[in-house]
Amino acid sequence: MTQFEDLSEGNISQRAGKERIMEILVFLLSEIRSNKKLLDIDLKPLSQRGFSQTEISTAFSWLFDRIALDGSPIVLPEISNSGRDSSDRSTSPFRVYHEAERSVLTVAAQGYLLQLQELGLITAGDMEAIIDRVMAAGVPTVSLSEIKELVGIMVFDFDDSNRMGSRLMLGVSDRVQ
Repeated sequence: MTQFEDLSEGNISQRAGKERIMEILVFLLSEIRSNKKLLDIDLKPLSQRGFSQTEISTAFSWLFDRIALDGSPIVLPEISNSGRDSSDRSTSPFRVYHEAERSVLTVAAQGYLLQLQELGLITAGDMEAIIDRVMAAGVPTVSLSEIKELVGIMVFDFDDSNRMGSRLMLGVSDRVQ
């Protein structure tokens, strides 16, 4: 049992679903960053890795909704024709983990957070909030799976209920009547 989880059956299923959607989002944004259009992305690797069409559609749906929201943290840097990021790296923020953070976060967890920030799934502020939460928990070590859990909670916690036609991510045990 991790320090951050609620072991009720519904929460485990919902959390696992969020982590799977997050993996799909990382894949999609990585493809976009490599200068591919959404329609040009080959989804076969996702199907081969065991993701269902529903999970893939949910990720696309979330991505479209998040981009449609004002103030969306998903801001992809402009990609030049050479395929390189055209933003000036010298003025881009760069996160260096403090020694205490490195002692608590596994290397994989550190890399995952940096990857999500680079892809635009989390902002620098989101990253700080996640790290603050981890450090405040007072746990000796936080693994990649625990960081994925925290990130899933943060990334999928946005209010779009006021938007007409907005989508809602349902849990595995939720029913539509």
